This record gives sequence, structure tokens and C-alpha cells, in this order.
Amino acid sequence: MIGEKYLSEAVHAEEIKAGQLNLVKANTGAGKTYWALNVLAQEVENRNEMLYLIDTINGGKQIGKNDGIEAYQTSELKLLGDGVYFWEEQNIILMTYAKFGFLVSENEDYGDTFKIIVCDEIQNVIRFSYFGKDENEQPLHQIAKNRLEEITKDNLNTKVIGLSATPERVEKEFCAPYQYITVDEEVRTYETKRTKYYSNLELLLKNLPKDKIGLIYVGHVRKMKALVEVAEQRGLHAIAIWSIRNKEHKMTEEQLAALHHILEYEELPPDYDIVIINASSETSINIRGRIDYIAIHSTEEEVRTQVRGRYREDLDLLYLFDSNSLKVPVEFMERPLFTSDTKELCGILQMRDKCGRVVGWTTVRKRLLEEDYIITKGKRCSDGKIYYVISM
Repeated sequence: MIGEKYLSEAVHAEEIKAGQLNLVKANTGAGKTYWALNVLAQEVENRNEMLYLIDTINGGKQIGKNDGIEAYQTSELKLLGDGVYFWEEQNIILMTYAKFGFLVSENEDYGDTFKIIVCDEIQNVIRFSYFGKDENEQPLHQIAKNRLEEITKDNLNTKVIGLSATPERVEKEFCAPYQYITVDEEVRTYETKRTKYYSNLELLLKNLPKDKIGLIYVGHVRKMKALVEVAEQRGLHAIAIWSIRNKEHKMTEEQLAALHHILEYEELPPDYDIVIINASSETSINIRGRIDYIAIHSTEEEVRTQVRGRYREDLDLLYLFDSNSLKVPVEFMERPLFTSDTKELCGILQMRDKCGRVVGWTTVRKRLLEEDYIITKGKRCSDGKIYYVISM
């Protein structure tokens, strides 16, 4: 852990005011949720005065485990079902952005009565608005975003606060005035001790030690399924978890049980060597306990920060995708590589030029040398053929 202050000790809350979005930027481990639910909440005295918005149902379930939070079943909200909670002790209503968008679709003035609206992972109300409509053809995240912009600009009785470790998207696409609230530099954050880069995820998976436990992020379900098969072929027990709302790819009972274990116990299920997640678990959920490495198959800094933040402890090793980072498979190391071998290696490494074409050995060799590989050139005595030997 780096830093000494929790967010509640480091944030300058006196700067928060109505009429603009108040952005609080802090990494995971700083205590953003605790500050919002326990410190900010002290500013309201009555039920229905503070609204806490979250991006995913999984996040709501984890927050909902706190003592005092129960499913909100009053007459005015009973039709909403799962995903809406009321914390009676703190007078806080909690719901997803999608639920908020649904309420606004039913009542365009919804939200005006709150004194404080906290938008957790606020960048995702924007990001999720790109993904289309719900089952009733309503763009709920877009509706939620538009309404939050209106309240921010027009309602001087409501303070709107955005929490995020990656608020850059909000600066560009949230259509309302904003300011950053000062946060002292010594605020706490989790440490990542080592970072390595890879270019081929399947190749990385094939070279991972079998005695390690890891979390892997991949964006697409089909890719997740393929990786499970690759892992199983290596003798590793893997499982993939995606959204429970995905109708095209419904999760099995085994997958649902694994998801439930993470949400309930905040740890990876003990029966697996690898757990593969996508955007449905990119934010909000918390994971503790043993994780030896995390691999994030994305070049987006926002995704990398959020996925790393799911692990609420210091991390020994982080793998990040870099299309031009090369890792030579062990079977190509320390042996003579002739023309057919180097051609095969180039096909495996899949290093590409600006036009997307797989490059040849000359370019790959140069890049390997840049990444501190040692490449020795030799000539076979029997026929004079050139070969190369790669070592570290």
C-alpha cells in the first residue's frame, strides 16, 4: 500500500458546491465508497435526500452486503425489483444508472428532490450509453446521463459528485460545468510491484506457471470461451464470468456459482487457477485474498486502471497487452533457428506493421534485440546454412 491518508482525510469537501459536477479522482484503495456512504451522508437528515448511483448490478450486490442496507420495497419503488436499496441508518438510496434512467423515463423530473447525488464510476454512465437499448428499447444509460447533466446545470439545491479513478472521459463528454475537488497527494493506493507486457494472450496463457492463480480481463465473450479451452488444454482449471443479462451467451450454473462466490466472499473461487472476466466485472466488485498475477487484454488506460483496481491488495505481477511486445516461446529459445523456424516464430508472435501486416524476421529480430534478447548468428558446417540462436 502506498500513501497514508484515506480519502475521508484527504479530500477537501468544503469545495463541493451545486451548479457544477464535482469530480473526485482517487485510485482504488483510497476509500471513495466509504467516504461517500459514511461521511457525505452526514450532510442529509431525511429519507430520500441522498442518492448513490452505481454502474453495475454486481457493484450493487457488494454494497448491499453492508449492515443496514436492505432491498428498498416501499410503495413508490416496489416495481423496480433487484438493484435498488435503501440504507435506513444513513438515509441513502442506492441504485444502478440503468434504474435511475428507468425512473426518469417514467417521471422526467425524477432526481430534483435529492440534496446530494453521488455518481460512482461516473465514466461508465457515458461509456454504457454507447451500448444501445434495454429489452424495452429504452436507452436507459443515455437517459440517465442526460438527466444528470440537467440536474447538475439547473438544480442549485442538489450537489452532484462524480467518483472515478479515470475521469478523463467525463471531462470530454459530460455536458455540464465541472471542477476537480482537491485531494491530497498522500492518499492511499494499492501497489503493483512488477509490470510485464505481452503481444499474444494465448501464448502468454501457455507459458504461465501452473502453480499460480490469476485474474484475466478480456473484452469479448467468444474470446473468453476460447481462453478457457486453452487453459484446460494446459491442465489449468479456468472459468469465465460475464454479464448475467447476456441473453446470447447465458452463463451455466457453475459460472453463476463462481460469480456468487466472488460477490459473497470477495475472493476468487478456490477451485480455479484462472478466472476470466470482462466489462461486467471491470468496476465495482472487490476481490481480496490470493492473486499471483492479473493480465489485462486492453490498451485502454481507463480499462487497465479499473481492472487492476478490482484487486484490493498489493499485486506482485501485472501483465499488460502491447501489440508490439514480444515474448518468445520457450521451444524457440536456445536452439538453432533456420529459415523455416524463424518464419514459424514470426507467425506465432504476430508482430504487425502500420498496415496490419505480419512482419518478417528482419523486423522481429530487431525488436527482440530492443527487448534485451540475445540473438547469435551462426552457420551450419555441413551445408553452410545460416541459423540464429535466441537467448536471454
